[in-house]
Amino acid sequence: MDIYWIKDKQRRGPATVPDILSLVQSGELTPDTLGWHAGCTGWQPLRALPALCDFLREPEPETEEEAPRAGDTTPEAGETASESATAESSGESPQALRVMVPGPAPRALARLVDMALYAALFLLGCSLLRVPFSPLLLPGSPVFWLPYLLCEALLLRLWGTTPGKALFGIRIVCVRPEGIRPPSWGQAVLRVLLVFACGLGMMLSFLPLIMGAMTWWQIRERGVALWDARLGLLPMLLKPVSAARLLSGVLLLLFCVQVISQGMAPWVEPMLDMISTESPELGESLRRLTRP
Repeated sequence: MDIYWIKDKQRRGPATVPDILSLVQSGELTPDTLGWHAGCTGWQPLRALPALCDFLREPEPETEEEAPRAGDTTPEAGETASESATAESSGESPQALRVMVPGPAPRALARLVDMALYAALFLLGCSLLRVPFSPLLLPGSPVFWLPYLLCEALLLRLWGTTPGKALFGIRIVCVRPEGIRPPSWGQAVLRVLLVFACGLGMMLSFLPLIMGAMTWWQIRERGVALWDARLGLLPMLLKPVSAARLLSGVLLLLFCVQVISQGMAPWVEPMLDMISTESPELGESLRRLTRP
């Protein structure tokens, strides 16, 4: 759904619902900024738009007035906002929801926690089951992350969050005029694939650092990543991230690193042999470092 708004006496837009919510959160827009989308008869405060009222509107006294029937004609920027209120079919005003969009730092840390937890469990399982070494089972291989992608899509579809996101109070929701709900199967799968390709660079070489930096900048500028805006999804912060949660995330990461090192211990010699085949000097240097 395309939403337009008035700023500096000019019409701006279009933008998606997540974009508008992130602009309001960042302070660039306010709930009282005049806006419009298809189905509205005139310019109204963003908090009164049907697509945004469940998220931005303050609780209002019960009223008997009826809202005008929705039209499909785009109003001009000079038209006045409609002053009629929408009567709720239930007779009760909806509870206002404060929209908080997580910044790039907690989102990045949540992603690292999720990936570290998966890598620790996967490699520890391989060690306990005595799985033979293969380059495809190393974290630098895209194949290594396939089960992780499937698990993340399942968790997003069922609960809208993952262990790392839950630790920092982040939930991925599907934004609709009638309310919020977890992503659909299609949205969950597409989001996971887009994040892996566009946000993590498929874990190939230095691409994760490059793509991660671009995503960080994008979230800082817009408040929402490109894939969320295109899929109609919004990462919501259920409550502010506390110092205790940040410390817990860092400690959990350090613990996972220790588990990962233990899980990869049986593969050290085969890995050194593989490196020595391609670069004898580097292989010998690494062997000296690993000797007690």
